[in-house]
Amino acid sequence: MLSQYTTTIKRLSLRLRSFGVQGPLLRTFYDSVVASAIFYGISLLGQQHHRQGQEENGQTGEEGQLCPRMPPGLSGGGGKRNRRMMAKLSSLLNNTSHPLQDTLTALGSSFSERLLHPRCVKERTERDATNWSSDKLKSLLLGLKVENDEGSCEVTEVSKVEGEASINNRKGKLIFFYEWNLKATWTGKSKAGIKYSGTVEVPNLSDENDMEDLDISVSLNKDEPETPLTNLMKTKGAEKVREALGSYVGFLKTEFTQGMILPTANGMAKIQSTSQSKAKQDKTQISSSSSMAAPVNTGVKIPTCKFSMKEKFLTSPADLYRVFLNQEMVQAFTHAPAVVEGERGGKFRLLDGNVFGEFTELVPDEKIVMKWRYNNWPCEHYATIAMTFLDRSSETELKVECRGVPDNEEERTKEGWKRYYFEAIKQTFGYGARLF
Repeated sequence: MLSQYTTTIKRLSLRLRSFGVQGPLLRTFYDSVVASAIFYGISLLGQQHHRQGQEENGQTGEEGQLCPRMPPGLSGGGGKRNRRMMAKLSSLLNNTSHPLQDTLTALGSSFSERLLHPRCVKERTERDATNWSSDKLKSLLLGLKVENDEGSCEVTEVSKVEGEASINNRKGKLIFFYEWNLKATWTGKSKAGIKYSGTVEVPNLSDENDMEDLDISVSLNKDEPETPLTNLMKTKGAEKVREALGSYVGFLKTEFTQGMILPTANGMAKIQSTSQSKAKQDKTQISSSSSMAAPVNTGVKIPTCKFSMKEKFLTSPADLYRVFLNQEMVQAFTHAPAVVEGERGGKFRLLDGNVFGEFTELVPDEKIVMKWRYNNWPCEHYATIAMTFLDRSSETELKVECRGVPDNEEERTKEGWKRYYFEAIKQTFGYGARLF
């Protein structure tokens, strides 16, 4: 019963958040639901105790009546005020002719109807990403490998992927919901050839938690002897798992959302069918496989924004500049095949084709300007990204100025740059940690 109640509350909370109900208002609603559930449970428990007493005394009451008595252990110490309050609440619940009954019924029915059957269907579309997410999580975790002087460890099985994921398109804005409980098996092999095994558990992968807040628990199986490989999995292994789960969130927001939002000439968003999306994608791949030519301009005008970001890297401007133009280095920090023509007018395509564009200005070791876009942005719409490399003695400050980003893509673009450029480059090349 408790698990069903918890699941129901979570689903109800997700539904409310899809309507834009956030922060204190959502918390207030949650608290009120919990309070009402507690009262209802107490009332039912009181009813049960009262009926038991009646049966023992040979008495019967009105069928379906909620007894105002509190169960033993909960009724004492409240005084007259509490008894009066409980009597009023119980009388309202028990008395079907009470003046407020019609109002409560009407409000409850109206709220339930709007919550379960929203009328804003034209402005709102939801896609279930559970099956896709389950497969993606397994593919990202399976085969993860770390090693050091003691030996190597690898994730060999993903035994539990419990949870759900969905994407809500409300008025052209995508809202992501996901909650997962994961468990995987890792096997290790020491330099001496001895094999070990253990588990990795992540109980709280959720849209409410940042990647840094994930609980990644690594343990060695009980029948296994102690080994330094356990510590290897707890450090490097846990970071690899965290990185893979971060990639899942990125793919959820890019790969799975393809075709969900396509601004039209009048600025409204429309949903592209799966068959249309696939046909268009296949056509684009055929036309771009040899020449990487951009799609035909449709002349669509959309509202855009501009913003800037700054990040510091523990390396020289020359080394950091080279990271963005060298194809092998790009493939290293994106962990995926990429095409990078590191010259003025050269094209680039990375992250499995989710990001592509063209270099328009290159000032060696100082500046890179490029046309840049996600593959599901409106046809032929590019943002202009200008990267300036500033020498700060022992480190390089990278200033990224973005112009022409679609309004509803601002947060996604910022998050993408921070996660798949800044953090990935630091982790891959060690540009984020000082050595003493």
